[in-house]
Amino acid sequence: MIEYFRSIEMREELQTLPKGRLNLWVILFFFAIPFLSSFWEGPGMGLFAQGVAINPTGAPPDNSAIFDVNSTTQGNLFPRMTTAQRDAIASPANGLIIYNIDCNNFNYYNGSAWIPINSVGGSAPATPGSITGNTTVCANATGEAYSISVVSGATAYTWTAPAGATVATGQGTTAITVDYGSTAGNVCVTASNNCGTSTASCTAITINTAPTAVSASGAPDPICEGNTLTLTGGATGATSWSWTGPNSYTSSVQSPTIAGITTAGAGVYTLTASNTCGSAAPVNTASIAVSALPTTANAGTDINPACGVTTATLAGNTPTTGTGLWTVISGTATIITPSSPTSGVTGLVVAGTATLRWTISNAPCTPSADDVVITTTSCAPPPNVCTANWFTDARDGKQYGAVTIGSQIWMCENLAYLPSVVGPATGSSSVAYHYVYGYSGTNVATAKATANYTTYGVLYNWTAAMNGAASSSSSPSG
Repeated sequence: MIEYFRSIEMREELQTLPKGRLNLWVILFFFAIPFLSSFWEGPGMGLFAQGVAINPTGAPPDNSAIFDVNSTTQGNLFPRMTTAQRDAIASPANGLIIYNIDCNNFNYYNGSAWIPINSVGGSAPATPGSITGNTTVCANATGEAYSISVVSGATAYTWTAPAGATVATGQGTTAITVDYGSTAGNVCVTASNNCGTSTASCTAITINTAPTAVSASGAPDPICEGNTLTLTGGATGATSWSWTGPNSYTSSVQSPTIAGITTAGAGVYTLTASNTCGSAAPVNTASIAVSALPTTANAGTDINPACGVTTATLAGNTPTTGTGLWTVISGTATIITPSSPTSGVTGLVVAGTATLRWTISNAPCTPSADDVVITTTSCAPPPNVCTANWFTDARDGKQYGAVTIGSQIWMCENLAYLPSVVGPATGSSSVAYHYVYGYSGTNVATAKATANYTTYGVLYNWTAAMNGAASSSSSPSG
């Protein structure tokens, strides 16, 4: 100590003190030395330039410490007082420490309030038990109740709720209600008293909403009556389904089917998806079209034209549902008006058969079809007509008689092949034209009905007569 007293630092500090205070400090110091030394055997307390050390070895204090106490047999005893005594300290310094004997823990003053340094092991309340209440709630739900058991020693309880939610009632007690927003999180509670606050007890909260992403569709569309319509519903978060539709239709199945649908089932079907949080806005399917079955097709009885005739008139039924169409299935024939049930037919080959089909359709239903067979025959040669070389023109089935004169075969009548007809005013040296004497129109059937056609046959211009041949030797009469 004398060494410290003699140190430059000590002298400088003493020199700065007023004379009266310096004398008092010196007197107290010398009187305190033997008193303090009596508590230790050995070196005892040491005063050093960097601070004060109290230890049984005389070691200097740690360089970072102003006061360094070291012992293996004794402890440091802070001021002990009740909460009331603590609160009676006038203007406590920031950082002041005491031991609270009411709470069995250390307290420090933070400049505005006394704060427990330790709660575990002290008299602060224990952590509250499990929180009871709904952990899955709907967005914007109100009045959701939560509670805990009473915590021994607690005088108050502090509850917190997820962002956007509020503790509506019961704050400070063991039972509350919460009004939610749309954000999930935790509901937590702590218990507290004058000695401190417990750690929090929490329960995680999941926020649900009414179903989203609702979809509704129907297939096939269009559909034929009698078939099965499948309705398909979808949604995120839905637990129940409600379909409504035409003809008083309802269903609670997510994706129901309608077997044997009728035309009364045509229209829009609507799906409402729901869960415990409510219902989404209804969603409609496209308007489902239901087609009636087409009228059953009837092509009429088979047709047998008179011998040598290459035309016929069909006799199909007129559809009440759907549209009809004639097609040639086999043989040779030209259908004049394919969509007419009573169309005319030309170009039949004599002798032969042609099969024509009358089909009535109404998509997407399966069409109905029926066939008619037209059978043509050759006529027997007329009496007293040259028949030695009787033949049939394959182009139109017309029959002609022929006679052999020398080495040539001559037709007994004029050729009557008439694929088209024009009046005498029309002519060309390069385009084939056909004429009927005395007829000026362009209708083949009308021209064939004239007496001149029956008597004289058909007149041909040079191009039609040659029919593409390069020399007139191909046409003996040319």
